[in-house]
Amino acid sequence: MITIQAGYALVIDDEPANRDFLERLLQTASFKVSGAATGAEGLRIAKTFPSLALALVDQELPDASGLGDHRKIACGIS
Repeated sequence: MITIQAGYALVIDDEPANRDFLERLLQTASFKVSGAATGAEGLRIAKTFPSLALALVDQELPDASGLGDHRKIACGIS
């Protein structure tokens, strides 16, 4: 079993209903959550966090590939 200590979480999804659901779900698990509708917005927000415990990124964003954004977020690059 994987255990993640609550901290900062980022949800990047262009569907508002999906993003809202995931944000609320993570908040109930004591995460400090921010959401973004595009990859560019998500990367900008990720840079403001002191550390990021979890990032949930949609695979098909209007401006980016979810997999590409995961790599950028993990490496701390824009």
